[in-house]
Amino acid sequence: MPLQDFDGDTWVAFSDLCGTKEMLAKSRHKAANALGRFYQTVYDLHDVTQGISCLAVSDCAIFWLHGEAAAAYALDSLLNVLKDLHQRMAQAKYLVSTSVAWGAFSYQQRLELPHLRKDMVAGGAYMDAYAKNKDLLPGSIGIVNCPDNRWSDDFCPQTAPFLTAGPAGFKKSSIWWVDSHAEVSGAKQRQKQANESRFQALLEEYNRSRGRLT
Repeated sequence: MPLQDFDGDTWVAFSDLCGTKEMLAKSRHKAANALGRFYQTVYDLHDVTQGISCLAVSDCAIFWLHGEAAAAYALDSLLNVLKDLHQRMAQAKYLVSTSVAWGAFSYQQRLELPHLRKDMVAGGAYMDAYAKNKDLLPGSIGIVNCPDNRWSDDFCPQTAPFLTAGPAGFKKSSIWWVDSHAEVSGAKQRQKQANESRFQALLEEYNRSRGRLT
């Protein structure tokens, strides 16, 4: 089913396949496999009947709620799709980072020819999600903003128990990889420790030569 043009306020997600440039530098075959898995997963999850549209370009995908689903209090459906995306890619040994934003968004299919398709994507929500994606930890889902900049769990009553305070520049983070609210606190702490361990490992490497000289 072709994508429908959209112009209005909605939730928009920008998902980026992590490490694509590094994979491409090491092995074109590995990068191609990663992109193939990413595209197939996005295609499998794309469900227009649930009010979610998606456009995959290069190593990223843009999701947005359309029609009657494009409401402030309909974030659950989008977060559930993003959880599935992250889970399936993690099971395949790949990480995706996703930033979510609320606001103005426009999609227009401008031109379609036998060997050319031209689409326009614009709007504040898309720009906010795109710009903040680089600030996320690999594999994480962060919510950049919300209607009137005042968060309410009513935006996503089903998934709200799995949201925690976000890092700088984000309203919320999704602890998408656990199945019960009781696991959220521990999972967030382990994520923090994993990131700190990576930082510590880099420090040790950068100081390795100095240690040999002393």
